[in-house]
Amino acid sequence: MTIRIVAVCIWAWSMCGPMTATTFNKDVAPILQKNCQSCHRPGQVAPMSLLSYKDARPWAKAIKELVVTRKMPPWSANPQYGHFTNDRSMKQSEIDTLVAWANTGAMEGDTKDAPVPVQWPVEGWLIKPDVVVDLPAHDVPAKGILEWERLAIKAPFKEDTWITAVEVLPSERSVVHHRCGVFQKHQPATVYNQYEWMVVPRDEDGAPTDRRVGAQHPFADGTVATRDVGSTEVKYHTGRPTLPLGTSFCYVPGWESDDYSA
Repeated sequence: MTIRIVAVCIWAWSMCGPMTATTFNKDVAPILQKNCQSCHRPGQVAPMSLLSYKDARPWAKAIKELVVTRKMPPWSANPQYGHFTNDRSMKQSEIDTLVAWANTGAMEGDTKDAPVPVQWPVEGWLIKPDVVVDLPAHDVPAKGILEWERLAIKAPFKEDTWITAVEVLPSERSVVHHRCGVFQKHQPATVYNQYEWMVVPRDEDGAPTDRRVGAQHPFADGTVATRDVGSTEVKYHTGRPTLPLGTSFCYVPGWESDDYSA
């Protein structure tokens, strides 16, 4: 009986071969570089860094849970409607690798297997900028709701320019939920350096009491507020905003840049 068991084990080993361990340096680090480190590094929006084994090892179980449930990387588009060119979701093979790493002790592996570290642009940029346009400083209250504010600023270009990418870099990420922009030709009536927003009626809980008014319904008449950059004086009039809402590019946590070159 013993001889038969040994023979079966030897046969199975020769058919399957030795198991290859999943390690951070060889298997996990390339996946984190591709999918995670743009946010999970010092100075970015994510709460922890995943640049090194020392950084990532304490979070092995959390990484496994978040990628299995597809909460990370953040991507909410329904795949049944087709493929999106900016799809951030992980491949199933990448998820399987991270799960295997967490399930087998989250080993570091040989440092010689580690990929070359990504050379991230300085000062927090994801893309090295050729031109930087500074927006005016904006005070954010500790409490309350700020409506969608529109602001026209002049483009720095003196001639037609092909823009290949746009990145928004907030100075304080913890208070920025969305920031979107749109390119528009200059109009004689365009007022620059003046904030403009709709006053949205809200109840005590902050919920809109009239959903016809606000950022999602820009064609409804209502109370429009304006404030010049650098001033605290707010002026009101009835009508509609003169500046458009647009999404040529946007910033949301985890989505800081748009690439138009593909």
